[in-house]
Amino acid sequence: VGGNIAVDGTYEYVTGGSPARAHLQMTGAGKFVHTGSSAFSIFSIAAGTISADGSLSVNDNFWAPITTGTFSTNGQTVIANQSLLISGGTTTVNGGSLTIIGGLSVGQGGTGNGIFNISSGSVVTDGITLGDAAGTLANTITQSGGTLTVNGAVTIHQPAAGAANGTANTWNINAGSPTISGLISFEGTQTASRIGRMVITTGTLNANGGISFAGTTTANKVIDMSTGGGTGTINLKGSLTGSANATLTAGTSGSIFNYADNISAQTVNFFG
Repeated sequence: VGGNIAVDGTYEYVTGGSPARAHLQMTGAGKFVHTGSSAFSIFSIAAGTISADGSLSVNDNFWAPITTGTFSTNGQTVIANQSLLISGGTTTVNGGSLTIIGGLSVGQGGTGNGIFNISSGSVVTDGITLGDAAGTLANTITQSGGTLTVNGAVTIHQPAAGAANGTANTWNINAGSPTISGLISFEGTQTASRIGRMVITTGTLNANGGISFAGTTTANKVIDMSTGGGTGTINLKGSLTGSANATLTAGTSGSIFNYADNISAQTVNFFG
């Protein structure tokens, strides 16, 4: 569909399968979409500039976008009931709310650079995967405003063999204050310069399920708290594992790494 899509009644998809599935793909510049009280099955954005202009629900995979293009919440209520996947292109939460069941994947499939931005509004998801274990492209999550709650785990993949040296999957927390209930894991064992990175400027990361680092090359797994003021905070509950094989760059203006678990004992581990 290359025009606007407005569902003000019922959107039905019956394919004979179990469960029923149908794929609706949208393109076009400056186009709008809403489903009202109904929902799409599989919904993908393939190029163009698409914004919600009312409530939007997707019951199956929501590819926003795939390969290229942009999607924005535009102050509306958006619900992805079976994952939101970005395989190239940009999704921006600019007001309203985005609720994801089945996890947010940024850089899924590695067909293009995946970008997920939060400038205002709220995001609630049950998991985040940044990058693809077999991907060779740089992918980013950037929070400049709004709120982010992850009721589950976060995985930050190191770009795979074949990526150019210096390629990074980066979570720019910046001045945001995300809360993560599950484990934050930095994955990958590449020894070349392919990086999984988190950047905190003046914000606060509430890591309530611990942080772990794989691999042996300290320069490839990075938490950077030194830029943009360097007064950020990490509140850690649970365990810190593999930190000897990672890098923490502290801020010179007073960044804080706080062992904050008041229920379970924590072991203080040092970074490489």
